[in-house]
Amino acid sequence: MGPLVPEIFNQEFNYVIALLLGLFFGFILEQAGFSSSRKLAGLFYGYDFVVLRVFFTAGVTAMIGVLLLGNLGYLDLDLIFINPTFLWSAIVGGAIMGVGFILGGYCPGTGIAAASIGKIDAIVFFVGIVLGVFLFGEIYPSIDWLYTGYNWGDLRIFDAMGISPGLFVFGMILMAFGAFIFTTIIENKVNKTNIGKPAFSLSRPEFKFVYFAAIYVVFGFILLAMPSHKDKLWSKLNDQTIVSEYKINNISATELAYRLLDEDVSIQLVDLQQNKYFAKNHLPGAANLEFEKLFTKEGSDLINKSKKTIVFYDYNGELAEKAAILAMMNGNKKVLALNGGLKNFNQEITQISTKPETDPLNTLAESKFKQNISERLAMLSKKLENKAKPASSGAKRSKGGC
Repeated sequence: MGPLVPEIFNQEFNYVIALLLGLFFGFILEQAGFSSSRKLAGLFYGYDFVVLRVFFTAGVTAMIGVLLLGNLGYLDLDLIFINPTFLWSAIVGGAIMGVGFILGGYCPGTGIAAASIGKIDAIVFFVGIVLGVFLFGEIYPSIDWLYTGYNWGDLRIFDAMGISPGLFVFGMILMAFGAFIFTTIIENKVNKTNIGKPAFSLSRPEFKFVYFAAIYVVFGFILLAMPSHKDKLWSKLNDQTIVSEYKINNISATELAYRLLDEDVSIQLVDLQQNKYFAKNHLPGAANLEFEKLFTKEGSDLINKSKKTIVFYDYNGELAEKAAILAMMNGNKKVLALNGGLKNFNQEITQISTKPETDPLNTLAESKFKQNISERLAMLSKKLENKAKPASSGAKRSKGGC
């Protein structure tokens, strides 16, 4: 996830904001009645489903907000940390936590909130959590195979299902809508309220949430039809009418070679190749930013915040021109594309021709010239090797969880 406060503040201020958010979160939990083990346990016994409704509402609201901000380009979804899925530990850990939830009536968050207001059962529950953590640490070496077994990586459900994020969110909204109705009917039967009346009726107060839920359904339809920020940019790049409005400024291999040898500090080379190809062959001082990352906040920051003239290049030059257009669409006019890409640069500058020429002296001069440039570029590359790393705007993945 991104920083909690704007970058104009220092990183330490994030901890202050996190503390304040934690205090407010605990206060809201207590005021909502989640400091009562009876209310929480009611989820499993069927007489109170407030917990399910609150967490379903929070989850759906967060999904709508995150996806909407992502589609509008204000949030980089690729920077949101996803807890890796270890199947066996998820199943076993979920079962242990579920049993503990039923027996104790608390989850870790609500347990701490209840313990903070002096509830004895919650304090005992919290002590049990601490002992459980200590026990897990002691036996971990013997169960690490279970903890890390069957690693599915940073799995996202909509990716696994092969559907769009918008369709997944819309499906979750409908699921929440149906769960609210179903659990309310169960509550009425278990608590023996409204006996003799229809199981579902909009005229009853407990079903008034349907009108509010309709707003979420509308948002679901909007997200379903709304293209992602990346899709919108791709659409513009593939629209020749839009692309024709931008004039691509190219730089020749010869000019770039001389500017590199002069150690021109006014340019920033950005290599658009995949990391594995960048590691094998790149120009001196180039920063590696795969083309796909230009659509992320990391790429956007590089384009918009750089004070240097950006020189894009890839192997054959096609992606560099698209990157230059994308940068101009974002308002950065100080961009160049290497003519012919890295392939052409190597052919013109560093590769010695083996074709027979009518004038042997010209061939010899060309060979010496290219050999000299190749040696000087190799020396420059070694000098700047510490700078030839993946480009980064300073944004990092933050790790966290419930």
